[in-house]
Amino acid sequence: MCALGRSGSAPHEPVHSERRQRGQSACLSLARACSVQPLFDLHARAFAEGRRVGADEVQHARRRVGFQHVSLSPQAIRFQRGGMALTLNGIAQGYATDRLASLLKSAGLRDILVNAGAIRALGDGQGQGWRVSIPGGRTVTLKDHAIATSDVSGTLVNPVAGIGHIFHPRRDVQLTTGAVSICHDSAAIADAASTAAVLMSPSERDLLRPLGAKIVGMVGIRS
Repeated sequence: MCALGRSGSAPHEPVHSERRQRGQSACLSLARACSVQPLFDLHARAFAEGRRVGADEVQHARRRVGFQHVSLSPQAIRFQRGGMALTLNGIAQGYATDRLASLLKSAGLRDILVNAGAIRALGDGQGQGWRVSIPGGRTVTLKDHAIATSDVSGTLVNPVAGIGHIFHPRRDVQLTTGAVSICHDSAAIADAASTAAVLMSPSERDLLRPLGAKIVGMVGIRS
């Protein structure tokens, strides 16, 4: 259960398979922004060198961005273009949070709150649930649920230019502000979905609902 300022279960809504597939596709395509590492590296390097990034540099880096240029197999990850790199920042913290919570539960603990970048609550926090603060001055009560917040300005790659660490894998836009908080049973999915939601349009964010991802807070994001 994840409640904004109150307790209770989310209402049940019928889910159509087509809508679920669209939601999975929308979330997966944007969560796979892990290929944007060349853009991150470019802006970080320019900041360290005390210079501005040129438009031609951005376009050159973008030619090395795109999950369609990545081949996956159980044995290896292969890049089809030179100079590519991946970042797991959009899901790794959530995955680590889930694993830590699972290990603590297997050790016999019942009431658990893990914060490893994403937050996972197991148990009910001695009957009251776990109260978690999110951007915008709100609090969320968690019971056997997880929450993750993706904030563009949470980490600034270039503090002088105000360039955040979240880059769009397809659109040539530079985000400087915006935070989205999402609840889900899994911290890993909440982490990936919140990163995706920062990049999504309002209609695209609606497609996250069939995944069970519930937006509980948005700051500086067009709704």
